Amino acid sequence: MLKPKCSTVLVALLVLCVSVSVAQTSLSTSPLTPGSFAVRDVIHPLAPQQISQSVDSNTLVAGTSVACVGTGGSITTDNHWWRLFDLDDDHALTGALTVESVDYGIETSTGLQTLTAATYCLDEGLPLLLAFLTLVGVNTVDHPDAELEFFNIAVGGACDTATQDLAMEMSSEDCLESGTCLQMFIGANDLGQTGPSYLSAEDCALPDPVDGADFGFPDMHLVYVVNGDAESGTGDGAGDGNGDGDGVPAATGIGMLPMILVLLGSSAYFLRRRARS
Repeated sequence: MLKPKCSTVLVALLVLCVSVSVAQTSLSTSPLTPGSFAVRDVIHPLAPQQISQSVDSNTLVAGTSVACVGTGGSITTDNHWWRLFDLDDDHALTGALTVESVDYGIETSTGLQTLTAATYCLDEGLPLLLAFLTLVGVNTVDHPDAELEFFNIAVGGACDTATQDLAMEMSSEDCLESGTCLQMFIGANDLGQTGPSYLSAEDCALPDPVDGADFGFPDMHLVYVVNGDAESGTGDGAGDGNGDGDGVPAATGIGMLPMILVLLGSSAYFLRRRARS
């Protein structure tokens, strides 16, 4: 009679432990002041073709990025932020697209940690599930502390534009587990997008990529620009470089708007001086 009782107690404790484990994490936006923003004013050398799903791929807005964090704080777990590109229908590419790098933003990153960029091919018509993805390129870098800043990371891989879509994943280290970092929130804005932004995070019960709008964060518009070389087609624009780099800043901190205001102010000053003379 004791064995069944002990078994029942053990099962109850196991359920309790699982419940506590699930309750210790939740989805959250970053601790930065919502609405603060940064505008990229230095464009990293790009490959022959670029593709993006951002209406504005040069602006990061605080409070739009989402990550799985420990409850009661902002320490992030391992998060995976995704975009899925229909290469031929949406971006006018033909033949094979060879990826060279991706420009991405960081809303906030604190502590010693790694960031991984990975490219996958997905046969057209299949859902965005990990089981259907074929890994074709990956690169991991030690990431510096950053706040509302753009970067570029080299990553390879090639997909057939006629039969495959390209999945672009940026993933963070588990700071709850490593103890060497505090947080990482990938860069995003709420300025419009032409395709969904996805998040997967096992600790928050998202084992496969899920559209941000489906778990209550429709304004998470991830800012990715994939730089590559297709056999033909212009993509979303043309560049003039090879797009290589490892966690290399793709922007300075001043922003384009302040620069324009400074230039306008200087012009007005010199025009007033000239009029007086």
